[in-house]
Amino acid sequence: MERLSEVQLQSVLGKTSTASAKRLPTADLKNLGLMLGKLLLRYPSQDVKDSAEEYLEDFERLALKYSLQSVEVALTAIRLKPEQQFFPKPNEVAAEIDRQRETAAQEVSKRRAAAELAQVEKWFWEWVDYQLEVTGMSEQEFLDTVKQPGFIGRKARSASAADEVFAT
Repeated sequence: MERLSEVQLQSVLGKTSTASAKRLPTADLKNLGLMLGKLLLRYPSQDVKDSAEEYLEDFERLALKYSLQSVEVALTAIRLKPEQQFFPKPNEVAAEIDRQRETAAQEVSKRRAAAELAQVEKWFWEWVDYQLEVTGMSEQEFLDTVKQPGFIGRKARSASAADEVFAT
């Protein structure tokens, strides 16, 4: 079998040398190092001195991929977990960042859906008010004729609720 050179191996694995890799600005790298140093103090029984440089490189890659702030927030969240007994691994931090992003995306989606629902409700009641003027029916009589799913079986509004439609 032919032996692979280190350069060939790195190209196959997609790894770039540290010198050619994108780096954080010096101030950000210093802040990351200080943050990791403080975090190491929380786990005095765990010796990671031999791998500290690799950890710093991995966390720097995470900061470049996501952001330094995302890494800081994820490290804080992991540190505060009662079950966290060891210095967090970069893959744990990446998973936490992904979890936080997914949670934030779900919250945005829920807010957007709630806003869209409120708008649809507003349009529905504006349409009802227009139809009442055109047909001369009472509100409940007209609502009983509505066959659109999601709007079937509606009850007439109180006088104050009808006024709110036009206030917004």
